[in-house]
This record gives sequence, C-alpha cells and structure tokens, in this order.
Amino acid sequence: MKLNVTSTYCPNLKDSITKVIAIESPIPGKRLPLVDGVIGDDTKLQARIYPNSKYTWSPATGLSDITVNNPITKLSAEQQYSISMLAPSGCTTVDTLLVRVFKDFTVFVPNVFSPNGDGQNDKLYVNLVGVKEFRLFRIFNRAGQKVFETTNPAEGWDGTVNGVAQPLDTYVWMVEAVSKYGAPIRENGLVTILR
Repeated sequence: MKLNVTSTYCPNLKDSITKVIAIESPIPGKRLPLVDGVIGDDTKLQARIYPNSKYTWSPATGLSDITVNNPITKLSAEQQYSISMLAPSGCTTVDTLLVRVFKDFTVFVPNVFSPNGDGQNDKLYVNLVGVKEFRLFRIFNRAGQKVFETTNPAEGWDGTVNGVAQPLDTYVWMVEAVSKYGAPIRENGLVTILR
C-alpha cells in the first residue's frame, strides 16, 4: 500500500511512503480423523498445531484441559468436540473431532468393503482400540486358503492375491494383538467383498 501526503499550505513538502501490510485469512476448519477410546480409560487427543494459537475445546466433557492442543479425555459415551484455534492475527479456525467409546480394549474390522478403485473403502483395515502391540491380521477365503497377512495395522487388504482380484464372496478374518495393559486380544469375523 502506498500513501501520498501533500501539505495544503506548503505544496513543495509533499512526501510518500510505502508500507507492506500483511493480510491473513482464516484457515478452513476440518473434521479430524476419528479417535477410539475405552470407557473410563485415558485417551489422548490431538488438534492441528498452529504456533502461537490459543485453543478452546468445547464442550469440556471429560477433558483434562480445554486450552491445550493435546488434552487427555476420559469418557463414558461418544463425544464430538469443537476445537477453536485463535491465531495472533485474530483469525479463528474451528475443527471438529469425534471420539467413539467402546466397552473394552479390542479390534474391529468392517463386515463389507468394496475394492473397486473409486477411492472409498478400497482397502480393508483393522481398527484398534487401546492396543499397544499389534501382532497379525490374516484373511482366508471360503476354501481356507490364506489370501492376506500383515503385522502392520496401517497395511490393508486390497481384495487381491498376487495382483489378481478375488471373487465377490465372504472371507474370514482373524486378528491378534495385546491391549495397552498387556491382556491378549484375539478376534475373528466375516467380511464380504462388494464391487
């Protein structure tokens, strides 16, 4: 921005100055990834980090501190939080975070997925609740042949074996893990491929 000043009484004293003015717009709010917890157990939450911002979580239900970016919550029911982040400029961004609550430490797997390349539910993942050690995730076809195995919970099955798409059918999964308090977790179930 440039400002020109000219004196009414002494026109030869005109002057100008150029000043850069920072313009900031609010960062768009977003829905943060789901967090899973266990009834009555501490669950650490994490907001997006913006340096020098002031945080306010709402409602305060179950939270250890509503003014930090990473409070601990202890809940008995599902809770959605709004996270207000006030930047030094005065701009405010509001995110939302849903915390689901389960009765016990466990793992769960969806009962349907659709590996059709549309970008939605193309891989089958195991979801962990209060797990400190993930041991394995295996999937078997109707004939009992293993079609997938991993020890990495971030690795999902894409519905193929050696690059070949598997038929639309129901498959058996099994998971082994250890809870954050050392108890073994063994779960199994069925999943159906839809395309």
